[in-house]
Amino acid sequence: MSALSFARPELLWGLVLAAVPVLIHLINRRRARRQPFAALDFLLRVQRRHARRLLLRQVLLLVLRTLAVMLAVLAAAGPRFQPPAVGATAGPRATVIVLDGSFSMRYAPGGRSMFERARELAREEIRAREPGECIGLVVAQAPGPRVLLPCRQNIGELLEALEHLGPGNGASELGPSLEEAARLLAEAPAGRRRILVLSDLAAHAFPRAPVWPASGAPEVALAELLPIGTERPNRAVLEVEARPERRQLMLRSRLVSFSGRDEKGILVQVGFKDEVSVSGFADLPARQEVLKVFHPPMPPETTQGWVALRPDDLPGDDRVPFWAGAGGVVSVLLVNGDPQPVLARDELYFIERALAPDPGEGSGILSRSVAADLLREEDLVGVQAVVLANVAGLRPGLVEALRGFVRDGGGLLVAVGERLDPARASESYADLLVRPLRDVVTLQASAAEDGSGMAFAPAAARHPLLATPGSEEALDLSRVRTERAMVTEPGGGDDARVVLAFENGVPALLEKTLGRGRLLLWSTTLDRDWTRWPARASFVPFWQRVCFYLAGRLGRPAPPRVDSGQPVPLDLAEEGERLQVIRPDGERVALAPGQRYFEDTALCGWYEIRTDAGGGPREGMPGFVVSPPAAESDLKPISPERLAEWVGKAQLSWRAGGDGARRPLALECLGLLLLLLFGEAWLVRRG
Repeated sequence: MSALSFARPELLWGLVLAAVPVLIHLINRRRARRQPFAALDFLLRVQRRHARRLLLRQVLLLVLRTLAVMLAVLAAAGPRFQPPAVGATAGPRATVIVLDGSFSMRYAPGGRSMFERARELAREEIRAREPGECIGLVVAQAPGPRVLLPCRQNIGELLEALEHLGPGNGASELGPSLEEAARLLAEAPAGRRRILVLSDLAAHAFPRAPVWPASGAPEVALAELLPIGTERPNRAVLEVEARPERRQLMLRSRLVSFSGRDEKGILVQVGFKDEVSVSGFADLPARQEVLKVFHPPMPPETTQGWVALRPDDLPGDDRVPFWAGAGGVVSVLLVNGDPQPVLARDELYFIERALAPDPGEGSGILSRSVAADLLREEDLVGVQAVVLANVAGLRPGLVEALRGFVRDGGGLLVAVGERLDPARASESYADLLVRPLRDVVTLQASAAEDGSGMAFAPAAARHPLLATPGSEEALDLSRVRTERAMVTEPGGGDDARVVLAFENGVPALLEKTLGRGRLLLWSTTLDRDWTRWPARASFVPFWQRVCFYLAGRLGRPAPPRVDSGQPVPLDLAEEGERLQVIRPDGERVALAPGQRYFEDTALCGWYEIRTDAGGGPREGMPGFVVSPPAAESDLKPISPERLAEWVGKAQLSWRAGGDGARRPLALECLGLLLLLLFGEAWLVRRG
């Protein structure tokens, strides 16, 4: 059934202005006043002929002016002609409109989104319904189809429901949505049943074909919002991995172009809050992923950042947030257990210089040294990591203070040496040692090697301190040699982890957690008494990395990332701790005690988790990232052949739904208006 619709139907009230020329004509009509005159019959005959011509001219002018006003109003209202759907037949019917509300419907070529086009077509379909036709509305959105209204003839409710709809940020499957529409149609009393699908027809929305009821498949009409052959280019930031690295961040961003051609010199920016930190350019091959690495400076405070591409017609996937972690300088307390008057023989000589190799640039670590016998509890205030270098023992008050320091999130490294007696140290340090100490052993090189000392064994597992071999962050430890080490008691089921070991299996670096903090045990010295490592180039970056690791800057699990609409698993709050989630729009949502999942993830962006007591983000799980599903960024439409196979037994028809299918008639109205104005001017001049 053909339909005439208007882009601005509210302007049709202007048709009442067509009465203005009629009113003016009636007001200007005057009766002729009788005036006695001589009996001149021939003058009366001439007057009658002239009056008939004058009346005809006035009637034509009235008609032309009335039509001109009407055409001007119609042209302003935006008349459009909608052709009938292919294969349509007459008769009452029931229609369910399936409106795609997925993220890809935000695609806006020419500044008008696919969702706006679909909603406009839904309005026109409702207004141009057949006599007795009932219409329902189903929205295809994550996590599943949503029935807004069952089939009914009250179009007011349908139009009002459409006004409050908008595209989501998640995925959608049209198969379950069509099944829900078929269920609604089965309950409708009409004989003819039809499903009108208003979607961008992106291929990712068709993973599973609909299962039709046993009574039969309804007619499926598809609206073509954009011609299927039209290219739909789009760029996206798929994922961002952030990892602190000394005073910088290591950012790995995965970028992709879903265009059919290569794109070169695409601007990529990294920022924190509202300020751009670094920028770069990336070449994006057609339909391929690209890894772009940035090293922005560490922000001065705890914050979240973002990686963004130059905006395109789908800007929602051009910017992805990430958690930058705690910013600022790491404060480390170095405790000297063997001070020496000769500076080069001092226990802390090499480690102090490793943590501050370049005073002009800085390493991001602020270290402070204190002798073991001068160490006090108040020295732990304001530091994030403590290094005990060859400290023979600690008094009970300091042990308790250090235990609380680690439980609250601090880091402690114990390095052994000559002054450390294994038995007495194990008793003094208690649970601050990763494992109890046993005795000192000499490490001999293998017969095939020259020189003394033993090398490290290859690492058995990945660790934040030991980057993947061959990567940019990997350190060459193969030439490090150690002559002596202090062995520990066998593990036997404890929770200690061996990070580094010597070739004979003796652990070199062990770790375990205590509360929210970390404990490390280094089984040899930090100076050159037992090892030659301080003479190697890898000594400086490794021990800087250790300090960042102790302070919690390395090795923390990245905040989880989920697709919009999906629940997020939460870390359980500690006893007595009440948490709240701050959404990207600033709204605060309090979490119930023991709540394991957060489900309100409709918005994309960074969700921050804080305690009700205020302060900064939590240390354990500071928040999480919600992003559009990666598949939604690929706007490639489904092929007609695959679509015909997908609908199965349903009768498939195409209804063009773009602006080209609804042929505008405004130009025709303006053309007729111009002809009427010319005709009116000609009649006036002839008068």
